Amino acid sequence: MFAEVAVDVAAGRPGSDPKAGLFTYAVPEPLRPLLQPGHLVWVPFATRRLQGIIIRFTDQPPPIPARPIEALVRPHPVVTPHQLALACWLSQYYLAPLMQCIRLMFPSGVAQRVDTLL
Repeated sequence: MFAEVAVDVAAGRPGSDPKAGLFTYAVPEPLRPLLQPGHLVWVPFATRRLQGIIIRFTDQPPPIPARPIEALVRPHPVVTPHQLALACWLSQYYLAPLMQCIRLMFPSGVAQRVDTLL
């Protein structure tokens, strides 16, 4: 079982590709009964560990080996299926990165984000 996870990274051209910013991760056996779309999870990304939102599940393996989801951030989903659908529409219509549109739906204080202050 695999999950498509939206991660806040610059990848591809937003809006031009509905899968830009989506990456496929393997779902570990202990997390399978717990996860559903809208959950905030920790995923490995290159040499970093980032938060991402599960968009959907698939049984089709990606062309390259998938890394596993590391952990759940919160026990309950932070966005509803309706909010995910709205965020996907916003991303395509306004050519905005998907994760930035999903962040609009987050309750305050949920996501961890680093702001650089000069």
